[in-house]
Amino acid sequence: MDVEPPGVPTTIYDIAGVVGKAFPLAVAPSNIIKGFERSGIYPFNSDIFGESEFLSSYVIDRVQEPERPSDVPEP
Repeated sequence: MDVEPPGVPTTIYDIAGVVGKAFPLAVAPSNIIKGFERSGIYPFNSDIFGESEFLSSYVIDRVQEPERPSDVPEP
């Protein structure tokens, strides 16, 4: 494996070589199967995530008040 010395910038000409080495390792069947298992898709597991893991999405569930025009004085 060719390793560039520190401080040498990566160019667009280096991308194909880097992707060509990493892509086959990333799309290995074992990685794909583990991704489906870990997410609970297959085999199906509806209890894979707890309630605490969805807390950050509750921020968007708030009812938003309509904006008031800036030229209307407040009472």
